[in-house]
Amino acid sequence: MQVSCRAALVPRLFVCPAVVALLLCISPACLAASPLPEEPFAILADGRRVVARVDGVTAQGEWVFDQAGETIIVPKDQLVLWGTCRDRCDDSWVVLDDGSLLTADLLRIEEDKVVVAGGIWPETHLPRTLVRGILFRPPLNDAARDALVFRVLSEPRDEDRLLLDHGDELRGAVPRSVSPEPGAFHPEKIAWPVKGSLEPIEVSFKRIDAILFAANGEESLSRDSVQQWIGLTDGSRLLATHVAATEDSLTFEVSAGAKLVAEVSGGTEANPWDRVSFVQPLGTGIAYLSDMQPVGYKHIPYLASSWPYRNDRSVSGGQPRSSWGLAMKGIGMHSSSRLAYDLPETARELHGELAIDQRAGQGGSVVFRVYLEEGEGKWNKAFESGIVRGGQRPVAMRVELKNAVRVALIVDFADRADQWDHANWLNLRLVP
Repeated sequence: MQVSCRAALVPRLFVCPAVVALLLCISPACLAASPLPEEPFAILADGRRVVARVDGVTAQGEWVFDQAGETIIVPKDQLVLWGTCRDRCDDSWVVLDDGSLLTADLLRIEEDKVVVAGGIWPETHLPRTLVRGILFRPPLNDAARDALVFRVLSEPRDEDRLLLDHGDELRGAVPRSVSPEPGAFHPEKIAWPVKGSLEPIEVSFKRIDAILFAANGEESLSRDSVQQWIGLTDGSRLLATHVAATEDSLTFEVSAGAKLVAEVSGGTEANPWDRVSFVQPLGTGIAYLSDMQPVGYKHIPYLASSWPYRNDRSVSGGQPRSSWGLAMKGIGMHSSSRLAYDLPETARELHGELAIDQRAGQGGSVVFRVYLEEGEGKWNKAFESGIVRGGQRPVAMRVELKNAVRVALIVDFADRADQWDHANWLNLRLVP
C-alpha cells in the first residue's frame, strides 16, 4: 500500500534529533498565496507588485516606470524584477561567455572577432573571446534547447568545435576568415581542417547545429558584481552592467566592457524601451536562496525515481518556465521533498512565486509549504499554498521569518500522486 510520505519525510530531513519536532509544533497561521497580475508589472523588494511599463533608467542606475501616466523611480537594489523574459527560438542565437543570448545571425568570422547581425541588431563586432558559440537552429523543444545552451556554456574551451546534426562533432580550429557568399547571409560551406589530412573537408552549414569557440588562451573575462538581466522582445537576453537609450537605440555594456547597440526606429516601438520585456538586477543585496548552500535535502520518491533539487533550473534540469514565462532565478524540486537553509540574522521575510514547471503542461499538482525553526528544535508551519496545478499562473508567497534561525521548503504531491510534479520556487529570496 502506498501511503503519503508527508509525515515520514520530515524527521529524516536532517541528521539532527531536533528536526523530529517539525510536525509536533505546527502553527495554523500562514500567509495566503495570491495570483500574479496579467499585465506587465514590477515586483519590489518589499513585496509590492506595481503594474507599469518600463520607461528608462537614470544615470545612477535607478529604473523609471510609467504607471498610468505617473512616473515611478525605483533604485536598483529595490527592484526584484519587471516584466517577463521572452523565450523565442525562431532565429540563430549567439551565446556569450557570461551566459547572454543575442538573437542574431552570423555574418562572418575574422581573426579576432565574430561579426553578427539581425532583427534589431545592426552589424555587430564581438571579440572572439567573448563568444562561446553560435546556435544556428535552436531546437524547438524547450528541454533540447536548454541542453544545447548549457552544453555551449559548459564545454571546455580548449579548441573550436562544430556540433553537427545527428550528434556528430568535429574538433580543431575554425578558419580565421569565414565570409558569406554574395547575396547570402550564411556561407554555404566551411572548410574544416582534419588532423592527419593535408586538405580540409568542406562541411555544409545546413549540417551545422552550432559552432563553439575556444578561449584562445585568454584569461577569463572580468565581471561587475552588480549586473542585471535584460530581456528584449526579439528573444535576446543580456547580462548587462549598464544600459542606456537614445531616441532610436539601446546600448548595453556586457562582459569586459563590450558594448552592444540595438537599433529601434519606426514600427510599433516608438519608444526604444518598448523593446525591453524583462529586467532583473543581480548582486544588489537581495539574497536568492539558489545562491546559498542548504543544510539538508531529502527526497522520498512515490515509487522508484529519485530527483535532486536544482538551483536556477527546473527539477528536470531545464531553465525554469511557467505560464508567466521564463525565469532566471529559482529552485526546482519534486514531490515529496524537503530542503532547508540556515537563515542570516538580517533576514526579515521570505518572498517568492510558486508554480508547476511549464514542461508538465496541464499535469502536475503540488502543495508548497514553509516551516520555520525558531530555536531549540521547535518548528512551525508558516505557509501553505493550497494545491498548485500545471498551467496555473504562479502565485505569490510572502512569509514573515520573525525570530527563525532555519527555514525548510517542502513540496508534497496532491492529485494523481507525483506525476509531473515539477515544482518551481521562482525567485525565492530573503528580504532584510
